[in-house]
Amino acid sequence: RGSEVGWSSRHNKNVKRTLTWIIRVYKSLGFNFKTSSTIREVMGDLSNKLPDQGENLTFIMRSLEDHIYGDSEISHDDFIYYSKWNKFAKSYAKSK
Repeated sequence: RGSEVGWSSRHNKNVKRTLTWIIRVYKSLGFNFKTSSTIREVMGDLSNKLPDQGENLTFIMRSLEDHIYGDSEISHDDFIYYSKWNKFAKSYAKSK
């Protein structure tokens, strides 16, 4: 569960930045973020509210689960998707 990880990455600053933007956008959409929420639960809620980001969020969810729960390395492709999400999230936050 998310609480076991603490919703932070001890491995990579890009993952931490991505998690921060996920939580910010999640809260701005009116969801009540709980540290006991799993990545899958949060990403599912985001995908429902932001269907145009669904493909990107699905990729990020799988990457984050592999990285945080499975301790796998972050690939170059992961960084591309993280970057796309972070750019979207920043512009989304500015529009609110």
